[in-house]
Amino acid sequence: MNKVFLATASLFSIASILCGPAEADLGDADLGEANVIINDGKIYKAVCGKEEVDCNVKFKDGRFIVGDGDGITKEQVAGVTTEKIHTGDFLSSWHFYEYRIKYTSNEGNEKAASLRFYNDKVNEEFRRNFAYWLGGDFREMGPDQKVFGKR
Repeated sequence: MNKVFLATASLFSIASILCGPAEADLGDADLGEANVIINDGKIYKAVCGKEEVDCNVKFKDGRFIVGDGDGITKEQVAGVTTEKIHTGDFLSSWHFYEYRIKYTSNEGNEKAASLRFYNDKVNEEFRRNFAYWLGGDFREMGPDQKVFGKR
């Protein structure tokens, strides 16, 4: 009986070594760590601020950077709202996507910023990476509804 038990135990041990550990993952679809930024360092062309100036936006080394600034970390973000805005008249209409970001500056001051994207494809890629960077996802905006932020 002991010989049968030892033989069976040996076979299971050898099989587990040869097969390797069981991994519960999504195989080829796996991105690695959660909240990974796809195309880290990619520049998104946007329109920024009250003056609506052209600006470059990117995620790099864990920071959200606009222009040549130092950027902010996700811990500095107090809240984000996003909205698809339609404009024009009955003969001609277009839309853009606006992001309003409340954050704490590197000096500790509470500030706000706005970004606009006029290109659907650029907006979708930015939105996905912004949500990953923040560690969540955006919901549709309704009246007086916080879209993303600390509670």
